[in-house]
Amino acid sequence: MDNSALGAGGGIGFVGGNFTLISSLVSENHSGAAGGGLSLASATGNTQITASNIASNSAATLGGGAAITGTGTVNITSSKVTGNIAQLTTGGGLNLGSSGSSTLTGNSISGNSALKSGGGVAVTGAGTFLIKNGSINGNFAGSGGGGVYVGAMAGGTVQNVVISGNVAGSGGGLFRYHLFAGPTPPEVTITKPSLVSGNIGSLGKSDIYGPYIT
Repeated sequence: MDNSALGAGGGIGFVGGNFTLISSLVSENHSGAAGGGLSLASATGNTQITASNIASNSAATLGGGAAITGTGTVNITSSKVTGNIAQLTTGGGLNLGSSGSSTLTGNSISGNSALKSGGGVAVTGAGTFLIKNGSINGNFAGSGGGGVYVGAMAGGTVQNVVISGNVAGSGGGLFRYHLFAGPTPPEVTITKPSLVSGNIGSLGKSDIYGPYIT
């Protein structure tokens, strides 16, 4: 708790190999770059976060709670990500920049904010993602995706998740970004019984916005 870094990883900075965090509290840390609570640049290693609380951290750039990159798998399970801030860009709670697969299961992601996109979660890597059996509530983003922001290359599935009460300049609930001149990018699929409602965004983009969302 209450740590700071001039560079990445206010609470924990990790580079290379596998990373595991179980039943832990990462709170009130600040980073001068990415990853206020956690900066995990795991290269080919895998990341596992279970039954942990990532709360009230801030990052000067992206990933207020955690910034995760690399080519391995990311699994975040039964954890709380609350009250974190990305002061400059994306991912108030989590910034998932992995080119591998990312799976979020049974998490509560709430009260986070980002100056730009992805108040709760920003998926900015080229990998696939699965968000299931949890809630993403009451987050804020200045531009796209108060709850979830999905970057240009990512595709994935939202399954049995409540996304509500999020606020953003565009797409309060889930915002899918698109900037392609070539083939159709991967889709984002939202399956029942997910609930995306009560979110606020500009120009009528309140709950779900973006191409290739089914």
